[in-house]
Amino acid sequence: MGGAAKKNLRVFREICGDENLGHVRIVTTYWNLVDEKQANSRQVALAEGAFKPLIKEGAELCRHDKGLESAQLIISQLIHQTPVKMKIQEELNEGRTLGDTSAGAVIVEEMKELKKKHDKEVEGLKKELEDASMANDEELRSELAEECRKLEEMMARAEEDRKTLQNPWTPHGTDPANGGSHLPQVLHDMVEVIREYSRAGGERLGGFGIVAGGFVGFWLSPFIAAKRAMARQ
Repeated sequence: MGGAAKKNLRVFREICGDENLGHVRIVTTYWNLVDEKQANSRQVALAEGAFKPLIKEGAELCRHDKGLESAQLIISQLIHQTPVKMKIQEELNEGRTLGDTSAGAVIVEEMKELKKKHDKEVEGLKKELEDASMANDEELRSELAEECRKLEEMMARAEEDRKTLQNPWTPHGTDPANGGSHLPQVLHDMVEVIREYSRAGGERLGGFGIVAGGFVGFWLSPFIAAKRAMARQ
């Protein structure tokens, strides 16, 4: 697993909260492509590697063979559990900004590292740009200037994102002071995605489809909600 995947796991863990990880199942696939000895070896490596912090707090590693019975078995472990409030919900209800939540702190940390990296790259490009100007190399100077512009635009967007994380999040059309929800718009979008997939699953597969669709929607909801948030900007 690369750095981005490990960072996403950290964010996921902070969104849930360690006390809620007993409600988490880490589902892996393609076990039919290896023999049982290899499968067991790989599962041990996963459990002792990147997923270890989650498993230590109660998450379970499950194999899914893409069959209906396998899917039902995994969901049956979760469907009767008592619903919980995620850590990020509790933090937002305390009046924190998204950037001040535990999950937000991981993202802010990454953004700071990204800014340092971009600052160095811009500094290097500007030095090359000066050298190209002195050498009267107009083609190279034009290419370097364009690269420098793109980097500066990226840094500007990152700074806007950082400021957004520090703003209080209020759902569109609601006012917490008047009894409205404290959840940010992005969480409402995530819930709506889960509902949409549950409805679609129910229309196709009945009662089981509602659960299966909701399960799929849960995993896709952060990405779809993020796309919707970007579309609104």
